[in-house]
Order: sequence, then structure tokens, then C-alpha cells
Amino acid sequence: MTQLQFDLAQYFLVEAGLLRASDDPSGYTPVSPEAAVARLLEWEEQVATHQLSTVRELRSTMSTLAANLTLLQANARGETGAKLLIGEENICAALESASVRARSEVLSMWAHPAPAQDALDDVVRCTRLAVDRGVVARTIHLEAMTKVPHGMSYLEELRASGCEVRLAAVLPFQLILVDDSLAYVSTSSREGWSAALEVESRELGRLMRHTFEYCWVHGSTPLEPVDRPDSPMEPSAREAAVLRMLAIGRTDEAIARSLGVSTRTLRRMMTGLMDKLGAESRFQAGVQAAALGLVDYAHSR
Repeated sequence: MTQLQFDLAQYFLVEAGLLRASDDPSGYTPVSPEAAVARLLEWEEQVATHQLSTVRELRSTMSTLAANLTLLQANARGETGAKLLIGEENICAALESASVRARSEVLSMWAHPAPAQDALDDVVRCTRLAVDRGVVARTIHLEAMTKVPHGMSYLEELRASGCEVRLAAVLPFQLILVDDSLAYVSTSSREGWSAALEVESRELGRLMRHTFEYCWVHGSTPLEPVDRPDSPMEPSAREAAVLRMLAIGRTDEAIARSLGVSTRTLRRMMTGLMDKLGAESRFQAGVQAAALGLVDYAHSR
């Protein structure tokens, strides 16, 4: 095992709660078997909850899209054009063509695990070319992207290219929207190949934009610079999301579902957040966060 592999393994064990800091020469000591089993079970519960929440949101979103697409296709004027793209090569060619066609804005949500490095390099290249032509680019990626070895560097490169980048705990589906009229939504073919639905429609484009803007305002946080020193008073991206949801009156259960964690885990997060802000109640934590300018409540309402 290389040193990098060892460090990564140690990092994930600490993150999983299976190692804790100690006076041991290595700096860490394993938790008891009972605690480890309990932690692993809780982890599995969080994963299952997250997946179930994602499936429910995807089902609701796709039902809405299917209903609107059916109505648009039935329009006698024939203003909607939809095409199913099968295979990575055809999808990549279509997306590159779309980036060239873009004239004002490209919006994207990436709800799937990180693709290969070559594919990420292509995204950065196309984004930079579009931004250089004056196109506005905004994107939302899953927070899990920052845990992938090449993920954070990709996000930093994407931001450096001129794209505004945000992170979200969960996203409803994969989307690329060009100039509010050309959309690409991920789907799957019967044969199991990668597939995407290409749709040209102003009406459906507006629906896609509303979905994107909702996720942008209510479900995501800005990508933080990697070289910025941490402040003990500043919440993490996930803690900021909790503060925003608290500010609009969401219950613990609803917040936990949105983050894909258990209610017990959420309450532990909130306890740590109140300690960080020096607050004795959730209300006081919200007041403190607003006073310190840590959360933009105007965008959370």
C-alpha cells in the first residue's frame, strides 16, 4: 500500500467514525467493536435514506417532465422536438455542439458520480470556450464530488474558467440547459446503454430553468476556495444548508430527508453548529448567523 492509499484509507476511517484521535503514536485509535458496528449500521441507514429520497425526487420530477412533454408534443404547432441519444460518443458530440451553439447562458446540474478525467477535461474546455464568447455559465454538482481524488481540482478549474459553481447534497436529475431552449436530460435505454433526451422547446426550457433555479437557491451552496483558511465561526456548506432550511421553517425530519441523513445525525450536526456559533438555541444560532453574514437569508426565502 502506498502512502497516499494509506492516508486515504485513514481519512475515510476517521470520516466514518471508526477511528478517533488519541495519544497513540499513530495519532488515532480504533473505536470499540460495538461502536464500530453501530456506526456502520447508521452509515448504511443514511445511504439507504439518501437513495430513497433521491428516487422519490427523481420520480416526481420525471413525472412532471413526462406530463409536460406529452402536452408539448401534442401541440399542433409542433414547436417541441425531442430526440433520444444513445451511447457516450453521440451524447458527447451533441453536448459539444450545444456548447458551440450557446449564445447567452448554459445551466447544468450533475446528479451522477464523477465521470472519467478525460470527460471532465472536455467539460472544462467547452465551458472556457463558451465563457470566452460572453456566455454565462452556472453549474451545480453533488457535494460528493469534492471527495473524489480528481473532483476538487476539476471544480476549481471549472470555476477558474469563469463558471459559477455550487454544491448540493442531492440533485433531482442530470440536466444541461442551453439558452432556455435546448435541454439534455439523462435517462437510460432498454439495452442498458448511456442515454440522454435532447429536447428543443421554449416551454419545456422554462420548466427546466425553474427547476434549476430552485435547486440553485434552496438546495446548494457556493464552492469554497481551497486555499482560504477555515474560520471557527464559519459553517460548512452542509451547515449553511441547514441554516437556510431552518430559516424557512422546515422541520428536523424534512431537513434530514433533504440531506439524506438520519434525524439523529442531523441533531448532532445542529448541536455542533450551535457550539460553533456560540448559541444556546436554534433560534439564537439563526440570529448569530444572520448577524455575522454567514448565511444569505434573502436567497433562502
